[in-house]
Amino acid sequence: MTAIAVMAKAPVPGRSKTRLCPPCTFEQAAALAEAALADTLEAVAGSSARRRVLVLDGEPGPWLPNGFEVIPQRGGPLDERLAAAVAGIGGASLIVGMDTPQVTSADMDAAASTLWRPGVEAVLGPAEDGGWWAAGLREADPRAFLGVPMSAPTTGAAQRARLVALGLRVADLPAARDVDRFEDALAVTEMAPHTRFAAAVRGVLARRPEPAVWMCNREGRTLRLDVGRWLGRPGPADHALLDRAAGPVLDVGCGPGRHVRALAERGLVALGIDASPAAVRLARGRGVPVLERSVFERVPGAGRWGTALVLDGSVGIGGDPAHLFRRLRGLLRPGGRVLAEVAEPGEATRTLQVRLESAESSSPWFPWAVVGVDDVAGVAAASGLRTVERWHEDGRWFACLAA
Repeated sequence: MTAIAVMAKAPVPGRSKTRLCPPCTFEQAAALAEAALADTLEAVAGSSARRRVLVLDGEPGPWLPNGFEVIPQRGGPLDERLAAAVAGIGGASLIVGMDTPQVTSADMDAAASTLWRPGVEAVLGPAEDGGWWAAGLREADPRAFLGVPMSAPTTGAAQRARLVALGLRVADLPAARDVDRFEDALAVTEMAPHTRFAAAVRGVLARRPEPAVWMCNREGRTLRLDVGRWLGRPGPADHALLDRAAGPVLDVGCGPGRHVRALAERGLVALGIDASPAAVRLARGRGVPVLERSVFERVPGAGRWGTALVLDGSVGIGGDPAHLFRRLRGLLRPGGRVLAEVAEPGEATRTLQVRLESAESSSPWFPWAVVGVDDVAGVAAASGLRTVERWHEDGRWFACLAA
Protein backbone atom coordinates (compact mmCIF):
# COMPACT_ATOMS: atom_id res chain seq x y z
CA MET A 1 0.00 0.00 0.00
CA THR A 2 1.38 3.41 -1.01
CA ALA A 3 0.66 6.38 1.23
CA ILE A 4 0.24 9.68 -0.60
CA ALA A 5 1.55 12.50 1.58
CA VAL A 6 1.31 16.24 1.02
CA MET A 7 4.12 18.41 2.40
CA ALA A 8 2.47 21.71 3.22
CA LYS A 9 2.72 24.92 5.15
CA ALA A 10 -0.48 26.26 6.71
CA PRO A 11 -1.56 29.30 4.67
CA VAL A 12 -0.83 32.31 6.86
CA PRO A 13 -0.41 35.91 5.57
CA GLY A 14 3.23 36.90 5.59
CA ARG A 15 4.45 33.27 5.72
CA SER A 16 2.84 31.68 2.67
CA LYS A 17 3.82 32.17 -0.99
CA THR A 18 5.54 35.48 -0.30
CA ARG A 19 7.31 35.30 -3.66
CA LEU A 20 3.93 36.20 -5.17
CA CYS A 21 4.31 39.63 -3.49
CA PRO A 22 4.18 41.87 -5.42
CA PRO A 23 1.80 42.00 -7.19
CA CYS A 24 -0.12 40.16 -4.46
CA THR A 25 -0.54 41.42 -0.93
CA PHE A 26 0.39 39.01 1.86
CA GLU A 27 -3.31 38.28 2.37
CA GLN A 28 -3.85 37.53 -1.32
CA ALA A 29 -0.78 35.30 -1.44
CA ALA A 30 -2.07 33.33 1.54
CA ALA A 31 -5.45 32.98 -0.16
CA LEU A 32 -3.77 31.58 -3.27
CA ALA A 33 -1.72 29.20 -1.10
CA GLU A 34 -4.88 27.99 0.64
CA ALA A 35 -6.61 27.41 -2.69
CA ALA A 36 -3.60 25.49 -4.06
CA LEU A 37 -3.45 23.37 -0.92
CA ALA A 38 -7.19 22.66 -1.04
CA ASP A 39 -6.95 21.58 -4.69
CA THR A 40 -4.00 19.30 -3.90
CA LEU A 41 -5.73 17.71 -0.93
CA GLU A 42 -8.87 17.19 -3.00
CA ALA A 43 -6.80 15.43 -5.67
CA VAL A 44 -5.31 13.12 -3.05
CA ALA A 45 -8.75 12.50 -1.49
CA GLY A 46 -10.08 11.53 -4.93
CA SER A 47 -7.23 9.11 -5.58
CA SER A 48 -7.34 5.40 -4.83
CA ALA A 49 -4.78 5.74 -2.03
CA ARG A 50 -6.04 4.17 1.18
CA ARG A 51 -3.65 6.14 3.35
CA ARG A 52 -3.66 9.91 2.94
CA VAL A 53 -1.26 11.99 4.97
CA LEU A 54 -0.77 15.71 5.47
CA VAL A 55 2.71 16.58 6.73
CA LEU A 56 1.99 20.05 8.06
CA ASP A 57 3.97 23.05 9.21
CA GLY A 58 1.34 24.90 11.23
CA GLU A 59 -2.22 24.17 12.30
CA PRO A 60 -4.98 22.51 10.25
CA GLY A 61 -7.78 24.76 8.99
CA PRO A 62 -11.21 24.39 7.39
CA TRP A 63 -9.45 23.58 4.11
CA LEU A 64 -8.54 20.09 5.41
CA PRO A 65 -10.96 17.40 4.15
CA ASN A 66 -11.89 14.31 6.13
CA GLY A 67 -9.84 11.15 5.83
CA PHE A 68 -6.36 12.62 6.29
CA GLU A 69 -3.83 11.65 8.89
CA VAL A 70 -1.99 14.80 10.02
CA ILE A 71 1.59 14.63 11.23
CA PRO A 72 3.73 17.67 12.04
CA GLN A 73 6.82 18.58 10.06
CA ARG A 74 9.96 17.96 12.10
CA GLY A 75 13.51 19.18 11.62
CA GLY A 76 15.10 22.35 10.32
CA PRO A 77 15.77 22.69 6.57
CA LEU A 78 13.44 21.10 4.05
CA ASP A 79 15.69 18.08 3.41
CA GLU A 80 15.52 17.21 7.13
CA ARG A 81 11.74 17.64 7.20
CA LEU A 82 11.32 15.38 4.15
CA ALA A 83 13.55 12.74 5.72
CA ALA A 84 11.56 12.87 8.95
CA ALA A 85 8.28 12.64 7.03
CA VAL A 86 9.38 9.53 5.12
CA ALA A 87 10.59 7.89 8.34
CA GLY A 88 7.37 8.81 10.15
CA ILE A 89 5.11 7.47 7.41
CA GLY A 90 7.08 4.24 6.95
CA GLY A 91 6.75 1.84 4.05
CA ALA A 92 5.96 2.97 0.52
CA SER A 93 5.12 6.63 0.09
CA LEU A 94 4.58 9.26 -2.60
CA ILE A 95 5.45 12.76 -1.39
CA VAL A 96 3.89 15.72 -3.23
CA GLY A 97 4.06 19.45 -2.62
CA MET A 98 1.26 22.01 -2.46
CA ASP A 99 2.46 24.15 -5.38
CA THR A 100 0.93 22.17 -8.27
CA PRO A 101 -2.85 22.65 -7.95
CA GLN A 102 -3.32 21.47 -11.54
CA VAL A 103 -2.30 17.90 -10.61
CA THR A 104 -5.36 15.62 -10.62
CA SER A 105 -6.42 12.46 -8.80
CA ALA A 106 -5.62 10.51 -11.96
CA ASP A 107 -2.11 11.99 -11.94
CA MET A 108 -1.68 10.85 -8.33
CA ASP A 109 -2.87 7.33 -9.14
CA ALA A 110 -0.60 7.13 -12.19
CA ALA A 111 2.41 8.17 -10.09
CA ALA A 112 1.62 5.64 -7.36
CA SER A 113 1.09 2.94 -9.98
CA THR A 114 4.43 3.71 -11.63
CA LEU A 115 6.15 3.13 -8.30
CA TRP A 116 5.03 -0.51 -8.42
CA ARG A 117 6.03 -1.29 -11.97
CA PRO A 118 8.52 -4.14 -12.30
CA GLY A 119 12.07 -2.88 -11.96
CA VAL A 120 11.07 0.43 -10.32
CA GLU A 121 12.03 1.32 -6.75
CA ALA A 122 11.58 5.09 -6.78
CA VAL A 123 9.81 7.74 -8.84
CA LEU A 124 10.55 11.42 -9.36
CA GLY A 125 8.37 14.07 -10.99
CA PRO A 126 10.48 17.01 -12.21
CA ALA A 127 9.23 20.58 -11.95
CA GLU A 128 9.82 23.01 -14.78
CA ASP A 129 11.89 25.31 -12.57
CA GLY A 130 14.46 22.58 -11.91
CA GLY A 131 12.93 21.22 -8.69
CA TRP A 132 10.47 18.36 -8.27
CA TRP A 133 6.77 18.09 -7.55
CA ALA A 134 6.57 14.42 -6.51
CA ALA A 135 8.99 11.83 -5.15
CA GLY A 136 8.15 8.27 -4.26
CA LEU A 137 9.94 5.39 -2.51
CA ARG A 138 8.90 1.74 -2.24
CA GLU A 139 10.70 1.52 1.09
CA ALA A 140 11.20 4.33 3.58
CA ASP A 141 14.78 5.62 3.53
CA PRO A 142 15.51 9.06 5.05
CA ARG A 143 18.87 9.07 3.26
CA ALA A 144 16.97 9.74 0.04
CA PHE A 145 16.53 13.38 1.08
CA LEU A 146 19.09 14.26 3.76
CA GLY A 147 21.71 16.62 2.38
CA VAL A 148 20.02 17.19 -0.98
CA PRO A 149 20.04 20.98 -1.69
CA MET A 150 16.45 22.15 -1.84
CA SER A 151 14.72 25.14 -3.49
CA ALA A 152 17.44 25.51 -6.13
CA PRO A 153 17.42 25.21 -9.94
CA THR A 154 19.46 21.99 -9.55
CA THR A 155 17.28 20.36 -6.89
CA GLY A 156 15.60 17.92 -9.28
CA ALA A 157 18.89 16.74 -10.76
CA ALA A 158 20.49 16.44 -7.32
CA GLN A 159 17.51 14.51 -6.00
CA ARG A 160 17.62 12.05 -8.87
CA ALA A 161 21.37 11.62 -8.44
CA ARG A 162 20.85 10.81 -4.76
CA LEU A 163 18.24 8.14 -5.53
CA VAL A 164 20.55 6.56 -8.09
CA ALA A 165 23.50 6.74 -5.67
CA LEU A 166 21.44 4.72 -3.18
CA GLY A 167 21.16 2.01 -5.81
CA LEU A 168 17.48 2.66 -6.54
CA ARG A 169 16.02 2.18 -9.99
CA VAL A 170 14.20 5.43 -10.72
CA ALA A 171 11.25 6.04 -13.06
CA ASP A 172 10.53 9.59 -14.17
CA LEU A 173 7.02 11.01 -13.85
CA PRO A 174 5.64 13.69 -16.20
CA ALA A 175 6.98 17.18 -15.53
CA ALA A 176 4.72 19.79 -13.96
CA ARG A 177 4.90 23.53 -13.45
CA ASP A 178 4.83 24.64 -9.84
CA VAL A 179 3.71 28.04 -8.64
CA ASP A 180 6.58 30.15 -7.36
CA ARG A 181 5.87 33.53 -8.95
CA PHE A 182 2.79 35.30 -10.24
CA GLU A 183 3.54 34.46 -13.87
CA ASP A 184 3.44 30.80 -12.79
CA ALA A 185 0.06 31.44 -11.18
CA LEU A 186 -1.26 32.88 -14.45
CA ALA A 187 0.07 29.94 -16.47
CA VAL A 188 -1.39 27.33 -14.09
CA THR A 189 -4.71 29.18 -14.13
CA GLU A 190 -4.86 28.74 -17.89
CA MET A 191 -3.89 25.05 -17.59
CA ALA A 192 -6.54 24.28 -14.96
CA PRO A 193 -9.23 27.00 -15.16
CA HIS A 194 -11.81 25.14 -13.06
CA THR A 195 -9.71 24.74 -9.92
CA ARG A 196 -10.11 26.68 -6.69
CA PHE A 197 -6.67 28.09 -7.37
CA ALA A 198 -7.70 29.49 -10.77
CA ALA A 199 -10.78 31.10 -9.21
CA ALA A 200 -8.59 32.68 -6.52
CA VAL A 201 -6.16 34.04 -9.13
CA ARG A 202 -9.05 35.53 -11.10
CA GLY A 203 -10.27 37.12 -7.88
CA VAL A 204 -6.87 38.74 -7.34
CA LEU A 205 -6.84 40.02 -10.91
CA ALA A 206 -10.37 41.42 -10.58
CA ARG A 207 -9.38 43.43 -7.50
CA ARG A 208 -6.04 44.52 -8.87
CA PRO A 209 -6.07 48.04 -10.31
CA GLU A 210 -5.00 48.17 -13.94
CA PRO A 211 -1.57 49.81 -14.15
CA ALA A 212 -1.54 53.19 -15.86
CA VAL A 213 1.08 53.34 -18.62
CA TRP A 214 1.40 56.30 -20.96
CA MET A 215 3.27 56.86 -24.21
CA CYS A 216 4.59 60.41 -24.24
CA ASN A 217 6.33 62.34 -27.02
CA ARG A 218 8.71 65.28 -26.73
CA GLU A 219 5.96 67.73 -27.64
CA GLY A 220 4.10 66.83 -24.46
CA ARG A 221 1.29 64.77 -26.04
CA THR A 222 0.38 61.62 -24.14
CA LEU A 223 -1.58 58.48 -24.96
CA ARG A 224 -2.76 56.09 -22.29
CA LEU A 225 -2.00 52.51 -23.36
CA ASP A 226 -4.64 49.81 -23.00
CA VAL A 227 -2.69 47.52 -20.68
CA GLY A 228 -5.76 45.45 -19.88
CA ARG A 229 -6.27 44.57 -23.53
CA TRP A 230 -2.53 43.90 -23.96
CA LEU A 231 -2.55 41.47 -21.02
CA GLY A 232 -5.95 39.93 -21.74
CA ARG A 233 -7.42 37.50 -24.19
CA PRO A 234 -8.11 38.44 -27.84
CA GLY A 235 -11.43 40.21 -28.39
CA PRO A 236 -13.83 40.09 -31.35
CA ALA A 237 -11.75 42.56 -33.39
CA ASP A 238 -8.64 40.43 -32.87
CA HIS A 239 -10.42 37.26 -33.91
CA ALA A 240 -11.81 38.93 -37.03
CA LEU A 241 -8.25 39.85 -37.95
CA LEU A 242 -6.88 36.38 -37.16
CA ASP A 243 -9.50 34.90 -39.51
CA ARG A 244 -7.44 36.50 -42.31
CA ALA A 245 -4.13 34.92 -41.20
CA ALA A 246 -2.47 32.07 -43.10
CA GLY A 247 0.20 30.04 -41.37
CA PRO A 248 2.91 30.04 -40.41
CA VAL A 249 2.42 33.35 -38.61
CA LEU A 250 5.07 35.69 -37.17
CA ASP A 251 3.76 38.10 -34.52
CA VAL A 252 6.12 41.09 -34.44
CA GLY A 253 6.14 42.95 -31.12
CA CYS A 254 3.96 40.18 -29.70
CA GLY A 255 3.93 41.40 -26.09
CA PRO A 256 2.53 38.72 -23.72
CA GLY A 257 1.63 36.61 -26.74
CA ARG A 258 -2.16 36.60 -26.73
CA HIS A 259 -2.38 36.43 -30.53
CA VAL A 260 0.24 33.67 -30.80
CA ARG A 261 -1.69 31.60 -28.28
CA ALA A 262 -4.98 32.18 -30.08
CA LEU A 263 -3.42 31.13 -33.39
CA ALA A 264 -2.08 27.94 -31.82
CA GLU A 265 -5.57 27.18 -30.51
CA ARG A 266 -6.76 27.46 -34.13
CA GLY A 267 -4.15 24.91 -35.18
CA LEU A 268 -1.83 27.40 -36.92
CA VAL A 269 1.93 27.43 -36.43
CA ALA A 270 2.86 30.78 -34.89
CA LEU A 271 5.89 32.43 -33.28
CA GLY A 272 6.19 35.72 -31.42
CA ILE A 273 9.18 38.04 -31.31
CA ASP A 274 9.61 41.00 -28.98
CA ALA A 275 12.60 43.07 -27.91
CA SER A 276 11.17 43.64 -24.41
CA PRO A 277 12.50 41.16 -21.81
CA ALA A 278 9.46 41.83 -19.60
CA ALA A 279 7.02 41.02 -22.41
CA VAL A 280 8.95 37.87 -23.30
CA ARG A 281 8.87 36.70 -19.67
CA LEU A 282 5.10 37.18 -19.57
CA ALA A 283 4.63 35.28 -22.82
CA ARG A 284 6.87 32.39 -21.85
CA GLY A 285 5.16 32.26 -18.47
CA ARG A 286 1.97 31.50 -20.37
CA GLY A 287 3.63 28.80 -22.43
CA VAL A 288 3.76 30.92 -25.60
CA PRO A 289 6.71 30.38 -28.01
CA VAL A 290 8.52 33.74 -28.16
CA LEU A 291 12.00 34.90 -29.13
CA GLU A 292 13.57 37.92 -27.43
CA ARG A 293 14.91 39.99 -30.33
CA SER A 294 14.24 42.85 -32.71
CA VAL A 295 12.55 42.16 -36.02
CA PHE A 296 15.60 43.76 -37.65
CA GLU A 297 17.87 41.03 -36.27
CA ARG A 298 18.04 37.48 -37.63
CA VAL A 299 14.57 35.89 -37.71
CA PRO A 300 14.15 32.15 -38.34
CA GLY A 301 12.21 31.08 -41.43
CA ALA A 302 12.99 34.20 -43.48
CA GLY A 303 11.18 34.03 -46.80
CA ARG A 304 8.75 31.35 -45.61
CA TRP A 305 6.27 33.13 -43.32
CA GLY A 306 2.67 33.19 -44.52
CA THR A 307 1.57 36.14 -42.37
CA ALA A 308 3.27 38.84 -40.29
CA LEU A 309 1.26 40.58 -37.58
CA VAL A 310 2.03 44.13 -36.41
CA LEU A 311 -0.69 44.90 -33.87
CA ASP A 312 -1.19 47.00 -30.73
CA GLY A 313 0.99 49.82 -32.08
CA SER A 314 3.81 47.55 -33.30
CA VAL A 315 3.59 49.19 -36.73
CA GLY A 316 5.61 51.99 -35.11
CA ILE A 317 8.63 49.80 -34.28
CA GLY A 318 11.86 51.54 -35.32
CA GLY A 319 10.22 54.84 -36.22
CA ASP A 320 10.31 54.13 -40.00
CA PRO A 321 7.21 52.21 -41.16
CA ALA A 322 8.42 51.92 -44.77
CA HIS A 323 11.64 50.30 -43.53
CA LEU A 324 9.63 47.98 -41.26
CA PHE A 325 7.31 46.96 -44.11
CA ARG A 326 10.30 46.25 -46.38
CA ARG A 327 11.77 44.05 -43.67
CA LEU A 328 8.48 42.18 -43.30
CA ARG A 329 8.21 41.73 -47.06
CA GLY A 330 11.60 40.02 -46.97
CA LEU A 331 10.41 37.63 -44.27
CA LEU A 332 7.23 36.63 -46.13
CA ARG A 333 6.89 33.94 -48.75
CA PRO A 334 5.54 34.99 -52.18
CA GLY A 335 1.89 35.93 -51.72
CA GLY A 336 2.32 36.32 -47.96
CA ARG A 337 0.57 39.14 -46.16
CA VAL A 338 1.04 41.72 -43.43
CA LEU A 339 -1.88 42.30 -41.08
CA ALA A 340 -1.32 45.68 -39.48
CA GLU A 341 -3.20 47.76 -36.93
CA VAL A 342 -3.10 51.44 -37.96
CA ALA A 343 -4.35 54.78 -36.69
CA GLU A 344 -7.85 56.11 -37.34
CA PRO A 345 -8.82 58.33 -40.29
CA GLY A 346 -7.40 61.85 -40.05
CA GLU A 347 -4.26 60.74 -38.20
CA ALA A 348 -1.16 61.74 -40.15
CA THR A 349 1.69 59.31 -40.66
CA ARG A 350 4.69 60.64 -38.74
CA THR A 351 7.83 59.71 -36.83
CA LEU A 352 8.17 60.54 -33.13
CA GLN A 353 10.54 60.31 -30.22
CA VAL A 354 8.58 58.72 -27.38
CA ARG A 355 9.00 57.09 -24.03
CA LEU A 356 6.80 54.98 -21.75
CA GLU A 357 5.85 56.42 -18.37
CA SER A 358 4.12 54.95 -15.34
CA ALA A 359 3.71 56.08 -11.75
CA GLU A 360 6.95 54.29 -10.83
CA SER A 361 9.31 54.86 -13.75
CA SER A 362 9.89 56.00 -17.30
CA SER A 363 11.84 54.46 -20.18
CA PRO A 364 14.55 56.12 -22.26
CA TRP A 365 13.43 57.99 -25.38
CA PHE A 366 13.17 55.83 -28.50
CA PRO A 367 11.96 56.30 -32.11
CA TRP A 368 8.37 55.38 -32.91
CA ALA A 369 5.93 55.98 -35.73
CA VAL A 370 2.24 56.43 -36.35
CA VAL A 371 0.70 55.15 -39.60
CA GLY A 372 -2.74 56.50 -40.43
CA VAL A 373 -5.24 54.34 -42.29
CA ASP A 374 -5.50 57.12 -44.93
CA ASP A 375 -1.77 56.81 -45.70
CA VAL A 376 -1.11 53.10 -45.27
CA ALA A 377 -1.54 52.30 -48.99
CA GLY A 378 1.19 54.79 -49.95
CA VAL A 379 3.57 53.56 -47.25
CA ALA A 380 2.92 49.97 -48.32
CA ALA A 381 3.50 50.72 -52.00
CA ALA A 382 6.84 52.37 -51.20
CA SER A 383 7.80 49.11 -49.49
CA GLY A 384 6.82 46.79 -52.31
CA LEU A 385 3.50 45.78 -50.77
CA ARG A 386 0.00 46.31 -52.12
CA THR A 387 -3.02 47.10 -49.98
CA VAL A 388 -5.64 44.36 -50.24
CA GLU A 389 -8.12 45.52 -47.60
CA ARG A 390 -8.75 48.16 -44.95
CA TRP A 391 -11.42 47.79 -42.27
CA HIS A 392 -12.40 48.83 -38.79
CA GLU A 393 -13.99 47.00 -35.89
CA ASP A 394 -14.67 47.91 -32.28
CA GLY A 395 -13.06 51.33 -32.75
CA ARG A 396 -9.82 49.90 -34.19
CA TRP A 397 -8.48 50.18 -37.77
CA PHE A 398 -6.61 47.50 -39.71
CA ALA A 399 -5.03 46.90 -43.09
CA CYS A 400 -4.10 43.77 -45.04
CA LEU A 401 -1.00 44.17 -47.24
CA ALA A 402 0.18 41.54 -49.72
CA ALA A 403 3.73 40.74 -50.80
